[in-house]
Amino acid sequence: MRMKESLKDSEGSSLTGNLPVDPGCGSRSEVSRIRSEYEQLLEQNASLKTLEECITASVLYEIERLGEAPVQENAKNDQNVGNKARQAVAKEAVHSGR
Repeated sequence: MRMKESLKDSEGSSLTGNLPVDPGCGSRSEVSRIRSEYEQLLEQNASLKTLEECITASVLYEIERLGEAPVQENAKNDQNVGNKARQAVAKEAVHSGR
């Protein structure tokens, strides 16, 4: 009798949905979300590094232009530095949705 009850209990539990759940099912969506967030952060990081480089170049250009440091490049190269800085700022504005 005891064995029959045990079988009956196990059948009942499987029929009622008390099956073990795959622990990886819920975490797959979380991994996907984290991967997506990681990729976005990588893009932001690259964009910020580019912006930092352009701001640095722009500041150096202004320092040289104001005569606070010796000019090491010709005027054409100085103009290119300023153009790169403006392009980076415009690119950042597009990426950030401004």
